Amino acid sequence: MSSLKDFFYEIATEMGRPKESMDPVIKIFEENWYDTVESIRGIDVDTLSKMKVPLRLIEVIQKKLGGDTQAQKETQSTKMIIEEQKKEESLKPEEYAFMSSQLNKITINLDELKRYTIKAQTLLEVLNILEKVLSNIVKDPSNEKFRTLSLTNEKLKQNFFAYPSIFDILSIVGFRKKDDILHIQSQELNITFINQVLKEIDSLKQKTIERQAFDPYKSSFSATGDVNMSNIVNQTSSNYDYGQKLEELKIKRLNAVKPYIENKEVKLLVLDPNVSIQSFLSTRDEFLEEDDTKTHDYLIKQEIMRWAKEFDDNQQFSSRRRKEFDQLLKQPLFTESRIRVRFPNNQILEAKFSPREPVKNIVDLVRKYLVNPNWDFYLYMTPPVQKITSYNWNKTLEEAEMVPNMLLYFGTDKPLENVKEFLTLKPETS
Repeated sequence: MSSLKDFFYEIATEMGRPKESMDPVIKIFEENWYDTVESIRGIDVDTLSKMKVPLRLIEVIQKKLGGDTQAQKETQSTKMIIEEQKKEESLKPEEYAFMSSQLNKITINLDELKRYTIKAQTLLEVLNILEKVLSNIVKDPSNEKFRTLSLTNEKLKQNFFAYPSIFDILSIVGFRKKDDILHIQSQELNITFINQVLKEIDSLKQKTIERQAFDPYKSSFSATGDVNMSNIVNQTSSNYDYGQKLEELKIKRLNAVKPYIENKEVKLLVLDPNVSIQSFLSTRDEFLEEDDTKTHDYLIKQEIMRWAKEFDDNQQFSSRRRKEFDQLLKQPLFTESRIRVRFPNNQILEAKFSPREPVKNIVDLVRKYLVNPNWDFYLYMTPPVQKITSYNWNKTLEEAEMVPNMLLYFGTDKPLENVKEFLTLKPETS
């Protein structure tokens, strides 16, 4: 086996570079106690990147050590990481701004997760799973197994998917639901962004560990003299229990709204030119209206109200907590949103979505039913005319204020001449 120096000098010759250019690289390896060729065989791509080894050199090292099975596996991942680095270097200011806004959504969802998990240990367990999922993708982005999560996995169902914020975080990262799995396509991967998300997760983990070490409800001194500490402890414990119950109520509300509605109940409606769109949709909504006392939404609301009353009858809490509690109960609970898209030929595409689905799902559904899926189109709201751009696609329908219903319009920058039919669907008949 040749020495480490000979190994890198040989690489320099193959790359057409001066041998001396490898001296700083050799120094990096030796400082980290990798002083033989054999010792560097087991280093993964992620570690080499952290050691500040040039990306092009990493690829050559992997090829040079091609006799090792692990090195062969990592070659494709290395290329993908190099491509991500190139993308990052060529990002435009607006793309940086978009990535920043997405990272802000991640932070918001992590904060929600912190509130809903209640116990610090539970939060750490969920964060560890999320960190493992994303870290595996970063280490080996070409591995299909790491980019697929089973929704039927019992462990994940109980300890991971039980929290709505997890679905939102995975959606922002790029995961999409298909049947019983969540999957992220290789072309949708943004390793740079995922690394930023991992930093946010690590930050929250550190804060949670620190919080675990501090118990605000445990007295650090013993009661002496005339001081009755039991009253103080009981009062604090009661307030803490209330805080927990309030978080449980929030979880009940969130869990009542599915992250995705399978049956979209897609319909194609035809608008009579002599009838206004408002009148048409009003009549349509009356036709769809069910007996409120039998709907799933109503039953969920009643369950929450019963739970709230039972808790209310057995608790005492401050006026501030009372106000927060009442406001939460008064908030409308929508478990679905009916979206309509009007086309230039007075046809209306109607479908049902979850308020937690991203706006992009509407765009994807429209494209699915277009006569020509390759048309360059956009959706907009009016009045005033407001285009729904790709920067809004990752917003949930609730965030985009498209709940409980919304009328959108189909538009194109280039007029589609002589187009009479836009959709492959047949109109609904009464």
